[in-house]
Amino acid sequence: MMQRSSLFAYVLPFLLGAPLSVAVQPVSAQSASGFSPTEVVRSALVAMEKGDLDTLNRIFAPDGPWHLPGGETRLQGGPSKSLAEACPMCAHLSKRSIQIEVLVAQGEYVAVRSRWSGDYSGEPHGVSIQNKPVVLTYQNIYRVRNGKIVENWADYNGMDLLRQLGFTIAH
Repeated sequence: MMQRSSLFAYVLPFLLGAPLSVAVQPVSAQSASGFSPTEVVRSALVAMEKGDLDTLNRIFAPDGPWHLPGGETRLQGGPSKSLAEACPMCAHLSKRSIQIEVLVAQGEYVAVRSRWSGDYSGEPHGVSIQNKPVVLTYQNIYRVRNGKIVENWADYNGMDLLRQLGFTIAH
């Protein structure tokens, strides 16, 4: 099993924009569910793009931690009653498209850089915004066991999202 520190040493340069200089072998091992960690993560991203709550509830383990920017951790797993609960950004983006830019897998860990686009509607900081086109880039590291995502480290540039929504960032 790969240690977390080893995983981050492997993936951190990629997340910081450094060229990936290691040869990564594709993961071919299947879990007890019959699906490889890569297949599970790809299925989760397709379900997010489609807003498929049933699939998200099946794929994410009910007690799986979701590590968010700023150090916050919450439970991500289902059963979620709404798309907003399972995938908050999915609920804010209509005409949603999610494209995988890079996917690297090692054992039960899958690192993904994905580009999300769509029309944002919501009330960030109390300001009502309707159907504003945005593009976001997410970096996630998923840990997959027995066909379920049991842990998720997520990061995105929230300041860039606010800029796209028309907020001015003061220095």
